[in-house]
Amino acid sequence: MFLTLALLFCSRAGFSQESVWTKQRKISEVIDFEKKLDPDAKFLSHNVSLSKEYYPLAGRYQTVNPVIVQRKAVGALPVYAEYFYTPKDSLLRLVSYDWEKGVMET
Repeated sequence: MFLTLALLFCSRAGFSQESVWTKQRKISEVIDFEKKLDPDAKFLSHNVSLSKEYYPLAGRYQTVNPVIVQRKAVGALPVYAEYFYTPKDSLLRLVSYDWEKGVMET
C-alpha cells in the first residue's frame, strides 16, 4: 500500500517511476541504478539499524548498514535513498526515501 501511494505521488510530482527503485535485486544493481540517475551522487556511510516496528521482517532478515545515497534536489525526487540489504546474498530487503534536506548531514 505504501509503495503504491509513493509511486502515485511520484507520478503526479513530475518525474517517472524510473527515479524510484521498485525491484528486489542485488545491491550492486541498485548502486548502478543510482549512478545512472546521477553519476555525481554522494554515497554516505551511517550506522542505521531497523526495528521490527519499522520493518516487521527485521528478525528474519538481518541487514547491514544501508547504502545511503544523497541525491541532488530535483523537483519532488527524494533527496536521500537508503537501501537495506542482507550481506549473505546481497539482496535488497527495504528501501527508504526521504525528502527532507539535511537529514543525513553530520
